[in-house]
Amino acid sequence: MAEADNMIHTEEIGCVQNRNMAAGGENSSITVEEEFRKNPELKKQDLDELRDWMKSQAHLPKISDEQLILFLHSCYFKVEPTKKTIEVCYTIRTQTPELFGNMDPLSDDVQHAWKLVQITKLPEPDPEGRALVFGRLRDTDPHHFNFCNMLKLNHILTWSMLRDGGTNAGYVFIYDIAGFTLTHLSRIPLSTLKKHLTYVQEGYPLRMKGVHIINVPTYVDKIMTVIKPFLKKDIMKMVRFHTGRTDTLYTYVPRELLPKDYGGDQKSVEELCQAMKERVEACREWYLQEQTLKATGGKRRSSLVPDFRRLNID
Repeated sequence: MAEADNMIHTEEIGCVQNRNMAAGGENSSITVEEEFRKNPELKKQDLDELRDWMKSQAHLPKISDEQLILFLHSCYFKVEPTKKTIEVCYTIRTQTPELFGNMDPLSDDVQHAWKLVQITKLPEPDPEGRALVFGRLRDTDPHHFNFCNMLKLNHILTWSMLRDGGTNAGYVFIYDIAGFTLTHLSRIPLSTLKKHLTYVQEGYPLRMKGVHIINVPTYVDKIMTVIKPFLKKDIMKMVRFHTGRTDTLYTYVPRELLPKDYGGDQKSVEELCQAMKERVEACREWYLQEQTLKATGGKRRSSLVPDFRRLNID
């Protein structure tokens, strides 16, 4: 699994302040030098080996050393698992154009997704230094629900956090599923869900440390019946359900770190999401470049991920 450790303090870092990454012209607030200072486990020979391997894989895109470090960090600096994570990441991008075909923040799909959901990184990390990411439905009408657009926005925001934050102690995700109904569930394409969860669990260069679901409905068992087959056991162990809005959540996430709509000291969810939307749109050119980074099947040499057709269930 690509369990990673990367978070952003984007309220402090604007795209205009970002430094150029080493490859591809991407903008980033992180540097190789800073990552070596932060991570004594990071070894130059491992980065060199990974860079040389990437050069030998004609099907893989050219990515920067900063991005390679994110992948290494997500795999706890083990080179071979890192190679597989990179393979999964860019191959699924190629196989799932409905999620990665157009990552333009100003596209109709992404703008529609902002109307459906609110997703944002919370301003402060938890006491263990882990980044907190919050999401909920904005529009609860299931007839407006578009799962693919929602996931596209989710991927855009996740890569924004990875790009801007560098490595950290991990990510904790908090999802308020108030208003999510069985009709919403019926509108989720299972093949896309499986590819998405495979990408999240095996292709994201981040360390997942926890998932909290709040405002859980009585029919959550039916929701999990659909999702659980696609989740690894170690991920399932991280998932905690909260029937109340925040009562038991405070046991795991200090109250003051939450938005004020949830009893915390931070800005409202709406304010935080609007600020994140503006930051993402200001970095539009980066996303247009990022969407081109995919695996080219005809040039594949690696046997690390020999047959991605197994990801299809339809």
